[in-house]
This record gives sequence, structure tokens and C-alpha cells, in this order.
Amino acid sequence: GLGSKVFVMDITCYEGGGTYVHPYLVESHGALLWVRRLIYGIWDNDTIGGTKPVGIELEVFQSDFQSRSWVKVSSIGDDQALFVSQSLSRSVDVSQYNLKGDSIYFLDDGSCDWFWKDAPSSCAVYDMRDGNCFFISLPTVACKDVKMLR
Repeated sequence: GLGSKVFVMDITCYEGGGTYVHPYLVESHGALLWVRRLIYGIWDNDTIGGTKPVGIELEVFQSDFQSRSWVKVSSIGDDQALFVSQSLSRSVDVSQYNLKGDSIYFLDDGSCDWFWKDAPSSCAVYDMRDGNCFFISLPTVACKDVKMLR
């Protein structure tokens, strides 16, 4: 019991647009983190799904089992990066993989086709330090050359 939070996709509509909320759970350094991705859109009849993306924000909360609550955190640490998706989320030590620390990587998971429609890549990175989000290209490699993150 960590309170009454329910982990489902949530859509909030307002005049002229909506906010799509996607929750993810991930363990990092023995702590349970709840990552909440918010995608903001405005109604647009010329766009797939009738919505045009105008912003994205990610928030991270750490579980506090004693108080049965979630505490918002502003950083996951310069030595950590999170990878979040609907099927699997994971934290990694950035020094092992030459990644940007204090960042959250996420992929097109099919939940917001309108967000990814005109994106230059199907992978994006959210920087916890400054709140900027940018797309990155994924490398093309042969399956036999892929080493699993362990």
C-alpha cells in the first residue's frame, strides 16, 4: 500500500486540447521510482488522432513506504539513466554505456501515435537537469552483435 494511486494511462481534456499521462515503475539503487510522462496536445483536425503535440514533461517520484506516499524528486543522479516503456523499465549506470546521466530515455510504445507522427526518431531523451526533451537516432546493428544490458 503506497496510497491510493492507480497506475493507468490517464487523459485529461480541456478546452482546445488535452494531457496524456503515462505511468512507469522502475527500481533504481534499491528505491522504487514512479515516472510519470505527461504529453500535452492541442486539438487539430489535420493531425492523426486530431491532436498536435505541444509539449512533454516527465516527473519522478520515489516511494516512501513508511509514510505510504510518493515523494517528488528533482534528480535521479548524474550516474543513472532510466529507460521506460510499457513492457519493461530499467535503470542503468551511465558510465558502463556512455550515456547522459540524470536522463530518462523512452521509446514510441504505440500509446500516442500523434506525438510520434512527425518525430525524427522513435526514441526520445528527457533531461532531468533542465527539463528539455530531444529525439535521438537509434543505431542499426545486427542482432548477433547486440549485448543485453545486465
